[in-house]
Amino acid sequence: MRKTTLLFILGIFVFITPLLGIPRSLKEYVVFALGAVITMLALFFRLDERRRERKQEDLSHREHGPSEPETHPVGEHEHVQSADREQ
Repeated sequence: MRKTTLLFILGIFVFITPLLGIPRSLKEYVVFALGAVITMLALFFRLDERRRERKQEDLSHREHGPSEPETHPVGEHEHVQSADREQ
């Protein structure tokens, strides 16, 4: 079963729970439990998505190599600082 289908079905259960005619005290626990399950599933799905994104980034780095940071000549920074002091 797909992840979105599972969340959709659980959402339907939350929606119809008040209409099922179960005792109020039990109904509160059922809605609370379904909400907790939906929250946990959403969290797990998000963590899984992040893991896939990182894996894709790692594959990209392996193919193209890591990007190199920009380097600036040391003398250029000294020149700018000394010009600021003169003013």
